[in-house]
Parts: sequence; C-alpha cells; structure tokens
Amino acid sequence: MSPYLLLVILWVLYFLLHSLFARPWMKEWFARHLRWLLPHYRLLYSLGSGLGLVGILFYNAVVSHERLLPEEEGTYRYVGMMLATFSVIVFRQSFRVYSFQEFVGLKPVTEHTADQGGLKTHGILAQVRHPLYLGILLLIVGFWFYIPTIANLITAVVIIIYLFVGIRLEERDLEQQFGEAYREYRRKVPMIIPKLGKNRHQ
Repeated sequence: MSPYLLLVILWVLYFLLHSLFARPWMKEWFARHLRWLLPHYRLLYSLGSGLGLVGILFYNAVVSHERLLPEEEGTYRYVGMMLATFSVIVFRQSFRVYSFQEFVGLKPVTEHTADQGGLKTHGILAQVRHPLYLGILLLIVGFWFYIPTIANLITAVVIIIYLFVGIRLEERDLEQQFGEAYREYRRKVPMIIPKLGKNRHQ
C-alpha cells in the first residue's frame, strides 16, 4: 500500500472516530450505560484525540520528505510563519471566550460567560462563528508553507475538508440546541472569514 494512501486512511479513520464520539447521542449512550464515566467524558475524549493526533503526525513526518516548493526560496517560510502567528492570535482571542480547562475537560462545562441563555456571541465570536476552526486552518496552511512536502499537503487537504464537515455538524447541533437565536446569529456573523469592524451583534 502506498504510504500516502495509508496516511489518508489514517486521517479518515481518525476523523470518523473523532466525530462519532463528539455526537450528542454518543454522550447520551454513555450517560445511560456508563454513567460513572460521564463526568470524565470530555477529558478522555481530549486525551484520545490528542494521542491519535500525535501518532498520525509522527507518521506524517516520517513518510516522506519530498518537497513541492524549492527549498532555497525563503519567502514560503515567512508566509508560513506569518500564518502561524495569526493562528496563535486567533487561538488567544478564542480562549478569552471559551475556557481552555472546560474545553479539554479539566473542569465541568458551565454557562457563566454565556449570552442568550447559553449561546456565546461576545468577543471574537462577534466577528466569526468558528474562531477555533479558523485558527486551525491558519496553522495547517502555515505549516504546509513552512514545510511544503507531499505528506504535509495531504494532511492539510484532509484536515481542511474535515473542518468544513465538522462545522456543518456542529452548526446543526447548535441550531437544534438554540433554535432561532442561533439562526439569527448565523445570519449576522460570518462562518470562518472574520467580519472586520464593530459588529452590532455583541
């Protein structure tokens, strides 16, 4: 089997499992059958996702070093570093709205910073609906420009495809949870490309 095909298969399996265990009905199943595990569900989910990610990225790093852009051209590296810097800024602004400890499962999720009965729309969320996905997008594209190998291109393309699939799944869940409040928010705030300037939705 081609190492590149195996890389694609590993990513597809990873994202299938990632999406499966993120579905609300899966959490409900754990609530019914493994209630003792439910308080640690998000933490175990984060740990499993992290370990799987490290494993695939390690394989990605060793599978090939064949470059698609000339190594002597330093401009690509500068572009990569700029995009990675922007991604760090986006992540920092995102975790001013989201609690990192809640996000990874180190403490229970609360709604003490929520707007509209649980729907967060303040901070960076007033400019873009999915800032964490935006940060990931900037990071992986920047990483490819910094190390433009075939394996990294495959990884970047697969992740980008999954990001938009993940957004659709997440927005469907949010619409079911918040109804008209989320539909109104979606009409006013862009999905992935930030809206510059002051947003009246805050």
